[in-house]
Amino acid sequence: MLKYLELKRTAFQDWFGDLMTERFFDDFIWIRLSRGDGGLDGYRLSTKTVFQVFAPWEFTANELIQKLVGDLETAKAPLADQGLQMDEYVFVHNDPDDLPHEVVIALAGYQQSYPTIRFRRWEKSAIWH
Repeated sequence: MLKYLELKRTAFQDWFGDLMTERFFDDFIWIRLSRGDGGLDGYRLSTKTVFQVFAPWEFTANELIQKLVGDLETAKAPLADQGLQMDEYVFVHNDPDDLPHEVVIALAGYQQSYPTIRFRRWEKSAIWH
């Protein structure tokens, strides 16, 4: 649990990728961090789930919403180009206070705009389970 709270940025991303790889083995594909990662941090084959990881040192609600918007829109295109679906979008973060209300409203709005995609957020308890 200590790593969950302490790690930020790419260190948290790497920790989460290692954890998911251990848990799901070859059903989880960890996307190498790059400017051209297509908005994808990870993809689970069997559930068609896109994982987006976010663990900055500091952020505003607006910055977080822009990250969600950008990565969701960016992730849809390369998947569609390859004939792959996105049935679920999981936003993973490590803020111990969870998400600001503006972000919750944005996620609910996405769920309404994209009814075929299940939107979820994972924080400490979701990751452990």
